[in-house]
Order: sequence, then C-alpha cells, then structure tokens
Amino acid sequence: MSRDLYKLLEERICNWGLSNEEIITVYMMGSRARLDRPFDEYSDLDLVIFSTHPDYYLQNEDWLLQIGTVWTSLIFQTVNGDPEKLVLFEQGLQVDFLFRHVSDLERSINQELIPEGFHRGVKILLDKTGMGHKLVPPTMKAPGNHPVSHDAFLQVVSMFCFASLYVAKQILRNEFWVVNQRDKDCKQLLLQMIEWHAKASHGETFDTWHAGRFMKEWAD
Repeated sequence: MSRDLYKLLEERICNWGLSNEEIITVYMMGSRARLDRPFDEYSDLDLVIFSTHPDYYLQNEDWLLQIGTVWTSLIFQTVNGDPEKLVLFEQGLQVDFLFRHVSDLERSINQELIPEGFHRGVKILLDKTGMGHKLVPPTMKAPGNHPVSHDAFLQVVSMFCFASLYVAKQILRNEFWVVNQRDKDCKQLLLQMIEWHAKASHGETFDTWHAGRFMKEWAD
C-alpha cells in the first residue's frame, strides 16, 4: 500500500474537517503517529475526531463520500468499549474513526488529562481551537501497567489447564472447528503468561505492547 495514497487521504480528511463547522479537532494516533516503531505500507489511519455532533458521524454514511469512494464500513468497539467507525476506502485504504464530543476535548484540556492512547504517539491533523497541542504528551511512553496478583496468576494457570483438556477432547471427537476456536482461548492465556514472564524478568513497567505486537522484540 503506497504511503503517498494515505498522505492524500489525510489531506482529504483535513479539507473535509476544515469545511465542516461541526469538526473541531482531528488527531492521528497509532502506528502512523509513533516515533519509536514507524509505520509500514500496511498501516491504516487511526483518527480521534472531536465534534459537536459525534453520534451523527457514527450513524450516517453520507459524509464519507466527501472524503473518498467507500468500499464498506461498520461500527466496531475499541478495547475500552468506545464505538468507532471502521471504513475501507477504494484501493483498500483503511481508516478507523473514533468520534468524541467536543466537551470531552475541553474537559481533557482543562484537567490536563491526556488520553491513554495518545501516550504512544499522536499527531494533530486539524485544530480549530489553538489548544489541541495540550493533549500531545511531551514524551512518548507505554500505557500504565497493572501489577500481577497472586489470584490472577492462579486463575490463568487453572483456565489454561481446563481449556487444554477441552481442546484435547474435541480433537478426539473430530470437532476441529471447535478445536480451532477454543485453541484461540489457550493462545490468549499463553500470551498473558508470556507478558507476565517478561515483566517478571525486566520489571513491571517493561513494555509488552498489546495483542502480541512486536513479540519477537520483547519476549524471551
């Protein structure tokens, strides 16, 4: 996927925002905003847009036509449960639009609360307030870590034992579709243990990213 195509798409989104009085700020986060691990040709656009009417853009499609030709779109949820609009534009260019009300922007600026997702990297594509830079962290860092508890550790070990035995039973039953689905559960539990092992070896603040990203770099 050409980087130039995404750059042109960024420009079209900025022009759309400039001509729309309901769009106040547009931030880009994710791989294309990171400095430590630059994006590659497959990286999509992750945008956080503050608007006076965010629900409209989640529930309607007409505004997308002002940006480009749409192949398909859907409403999804982030890991934090926020609704976002995932869009595939022509040539397979993907943009994840997360809309928030402008009052959230004002509250974050006034209380100096930088959104968690901004800490790994964020860029301002459009800012009509002149205050948007206040949500750009001075340094990039991994999101906060939660200490591993004794009970949580034992829970993961027990769940893995149960899931592994269940997978073995389904293999004997020739239920390989079920095997594949439940094996994914085992892999998630295994990933959790790999992350905990890395933190036990290097300290609780050691960065293990998420969903197994960059595992070759941080796992033993």
